Amino acid sequence: MYKKIIILIILTLVILHNESFSWEFPTEEKCVSLEFKTDYMYLKDTPDSELAQGQYNAFHCGKYFEAVTYNTELIKRHPDDFWLYAARAQAKSALGDQTGAINDYKKQLSMNSEYKTPDRIANINFKIGFQYVSLHIKDFNVEYAQKAIPYFTEAIKNKPKYPEAFEWRGRCKYIVGDKTSNLQMINSGIQDLEYAKEQYLQLGYMSDYKKAIETYNEHLTYKQEYLKKHGLSK
Repeated sequence: MYKKIIILIILTLVILHNESFSWEFPTEEKCVSLEFKTDYMYLKDTPDSELAQGQYNAFHCGKYFEAVTYNTELIKRHPDDFWLYAARAQAKSALGDQTGAINDYKKQLSMNSEYKTPDRIANINFKIGFQYVSLHIKDFNVEYAQKAIPYFTEAIKNKPKYPEAFEWRGRCKYIVGDKTSNLQMINSGIQDLEYAKEQYLQLGYMSDYKKAIETYNEHLTYKQEYLKKHGLSK
């Protein structure tokens, strides 16, 4: 049953990746812009404008190692810049350095910044949780799923209408419950998946709602298999 859950999560991650990134191979013409383009317009016409443009070009051309290098240099010069850590975390994540990405997102959470609104705090916590999910997929270590749960919880605390956080917390709870034979955790995970389904519908995210129905029903099936396996089915 555990393998079925992991396969489902891998397929979901692949779908999310395909929806988030373009697979068209970037050409030099598309990668290098003659005009100043960056996510940090406040660095335009400063001594760091070349670094900022280099970071932008590298990241948007899929040269993530170069993007990390540019970001690291910018962070040395602007150690209190809230957004630079987010950008480096994205590039590290794209390189498969989930631990590095987690550290950068945690640095953001530790900073005193006017940009730390409840929504942004929720989103950063969600991203940390999602990095732990990715580590779990890599190593099949249930401890990573366990570590993800409190970050999804913190995301929900700051943004109660957050169906993605409910969904992934539910998935992680189910994994932990299944691996540790904790039926209470399994039930809690299924409840989260039900909340996610309802919130997708309330928010009008119909495509996500349909997928959430499938996920919810699949986990109900997994639960029946679990109960049968442990002699708990009626």
